[in-house]
Amino acid sequence: MNNKNYEIQVSRKPAMLLYKPLLKKAEIIVKEVPEDYLLSGKEIIVDMFHKFDPKEAIGGPQILYTVTRGKIEHVIQERRGTPCIIVFVHTHPVGIVEPSEMDKEIWLKIYEISREYLKADIYFGIHSTSIELPVSEERPPIVSENRIKWKSYTRWHEIAFFDQYANPIKVGLCEW
Repeated sequence: MNNKNYEIQVSRKPAMLLYKPLLKKAEIIVKEVPEDYLLSGKEIIVDMFHKFDPKEAIGGPQILYTVTRGKIEHVIQERRGTPCIIVFVHTHPVGIVEPSEMDKEIWLKIYEISREYLKADIYFGIHSTSIELPVSEERPPIVSENRIKWKSYTRWHEIAFFDQYANPIKVGLCEW
């Protein structure tokens, strides 16, 4: 009898699949003045990009409920129905894609508000860019666990995804 030890590898399925063309929209929105945005989808496929007026950015706790609810209503209206998944994305311009302590506190509040309003998977993302670089060739996206990294003509981009407790959420890309 052969007593070799075999390593069993369990592949974790992604919690969400991001429709690849959404990366271009994310790239454009953070090009000059980084802005927050939302992504939404049905089942596990995130297929819609939602832009907001910069004045609707999260300010203080007193307006967090109103702004969060308004953003959710906007997503429902644009989708013409309730999504199964919503991703609140904010930018860390020329920064890292790790949540700050403030991010963690706000995410818990946004999650609670969102779950009062709709039953969907609620996730969070941080989008960071490099400084502007000389124009050069684009690089295709690379997915690693909860992160997607790619290069536009003038910047490196990275988005990382998390749950309400700042635990990494595995992501994949789909093209249809």
